[in-house]
Amino acid sequence: MALLLTGAEIAIYFSHPPLTFHRQWAAVELWQYVTQGSSLVIAGLLVLARRVAPAVGWLLLGPSALFMVAACLSTWLRFATSATPGVYIAVYAEYVCWEAPRIALVVLPLCFPHGRFPTGWTRRLAVLITVTVLVCEVNNLLAQRVWHPGVVTMANALFIPAWAPYGQPINQALRLVVAGLALVAAFAPLTYWQRATEVQRRQVTVVVPIFLLLVTEEVVRALWAWSLWVSAARVVLGVLGPAALAYVIVRDRLYDLDRGARRVIGVAVPLVLLAAVYAAAAAAMSALLPGVGAAVPAILAVLAALVGLVLRPASRWVLRRVDQVLYGDRAEPYQLARRLADRLREVAEAAQVPLAVCQIVVSALRLPGAALTGVTPTGPRRLATVGDVDDVERIELRHQGQVVGHLLVAPRSGESALDELDRGALQPLADLAAPAVSAILLAAELESSRARVVSAREDERSRLRRDVHDGVGPSLAAIRLQVDTAYALLPADSPSGSLLGRVSAELGEALAEFRRVTESLRPPVLDQRGLGGALAELAGRLSTVALPVGLDLSGALPALAPAVELAAYRITAEAVTNAIRHARASRVLVTVSAPGEELILRVRDDGVGLRQGRVHGVGLTSMAQRAADLGGTCTLDGRPDGTTVTARLPVGAVDPAMIGL
Repeated sequence: MALLLTGAEIAIYFSHPPLTFHRQWAAVELWQYVTQGSSLVIAGLLVLARRVAPAVGWLLLGPSALFMVAACLSTWLRFATSATPGVYIAVYAEYVCWEAPRIALVVLPLCFPHGRFPTGWTRRLAVLITVTVLVCEVNNLLAQRVWHPGVVTMANALFIPAWAPYGQPINQALRLVVAGLALVAAFAPLTYWQRATEVQRRQVTVVVPIFLLLVTEEVVRALWAWSLWVSAARVVLGVLGPAALAYVIVRDRLYDLDRGARRVIGVAVPLVLLAAVYAAAAAAMSALLPGVGAAVPAILAVLAALVGLVLRPASRWVLRRVDQVLYGDRAEPYQLARRLADRLREVAEAAQVPLAVCQIVVSALRLPGAALTGVTPTGPRRLATVGDVDDVERIELRHQGQVVGHLLVAPRSGESALDELDRGALQPLADLAAPAVSAILLAAELESSRARVVSAREDERSRLRRDVHDGVGPSLAAIRLQVDTAYALLPADSPSGSLLGRVSAELGEALAEFRRVTESLRPPVLDQRGLGGALAELAGRLSTVALPVGLDLSGALPALAPAVELAAYRITAEAVTNAIRHARASRVLVTVSAPGEELILRVRDDGVGLRQGRVHGVGLTSMAQRAADLGGTCTLDGRPDGTTVTARLPVGAVDPAMIGL
């Protein structure tokens, strides 16, 4: 708006014939209005864009609009040759429009150094200043007999003859009061010096002298008539005030602008340059084309400027739409990154990230196919594929300085390779996907390591059981037999007989303990009858008349890894034992099935369920841990009508190829 008003003011001045009266002062006033209004707009924009002193920004930016409206009206009225209704309206509109910037510039010091609208005593001072200025201007309006727009002498419709004798002395007194209040307002920031921060003190140091100069300029203009040095002072101070505020912002490193402000400035600067070029073109056309006034070249220049301003955004819009149709979103890589970020927030598991990346690449960039691979010690591992990826190009996925995978992308039909725009759009996606791919590979490696640990543990348990069962057990049994033989050969009343009897009993207890230890390592029934038979034996052993334990084997079970058999057996035993001890149930049912590559084990009772807020004990924790060690899960569902323990175990859990890398 300010730029349009500036252009309108300059166009008004140069499109009319040269003035025959006060021509020099009119030119000085024109450039003062143009420079001061532009300075107010720019300073207000900078302050509001940084959002550090909103009150200062609005007191600069808001009244500057009325300032430039009044400036346009003032310039136009200089060329008035008759008292038309439009001239009447413009005279009073100009008078009213000048009041807002006049009051704002006097009240502005009261917003420093905190940058907020006045509060407390400064608010009362601001109200007093506003009322005094308005009373002064109303007094002038009532006491002024005529207006002098241009060469016209126009009667003031609001003039009160009876008030005229009092208007002049009252006006002088009010002007002195306004000047005094303006000085108080200029010095007001100093009252905050003691409690101000270092940055605020620097602001006060800069702005207080500027406000004093502005007050001095107003006083000088009121006391002395127009002269060349007064006019120059007005132009300089009109720009120096807003520029000083902008300097304070830049000096205190507060010049970071948000995106909206940067766009406004990015449009404003070319617009000013373009307006200057077309204004010069209009002046040149007016001088070179004899017999043609300045209005026609000015109109042509304005139309050409409008065409130039519309042409650039229109061409950018067309290019963006064409690129969108042919190449998708590659012209705006940040949009792709944002889409992927939004998708990652919705993804529940890291394993779904590769598929999401490939889908976005294919759909957003109109590419025929994409795939994502991870780098493993045994070679590349394909994590996800979408579309046709026969002929692909590789884009590295780097995380913490290491290549963790590749994004494989197929070029478009008819193209032998990806161009720079495609690569520029794909690289941010690869950078976003790299941490997720790294997490997937680490999780797979962890599962593989856990599987190897479980396998090694089971092998060690089996070896220990064999050694104890085949070595230590028979040796102890032979020793006990020899002791029993020696005991039998002794007389009945022999003192050594009682000692050998106690040794034989202790050897029997040791043999029983060895059998208990070997069975806890791996129940022999698993090796003898398999998991199905072992569970049937367990159900029969724990079943009673009051609480029968049923077993449902849904079909034949496949060959299971030893670790899976042991985990399933231990989880079933713990779940059934918990039901017997705590559920107060009338029946327990164990269901075992193996659909696909997964063993599903359920233990359900019809008891009282779980209490609200109950903390899981050692048994429930051990069941979950046994399942997790194999890469499976164990969940507990407690309801008022009973409790269900569900374990899901991979059939080949100890085979690393089935779990991870």
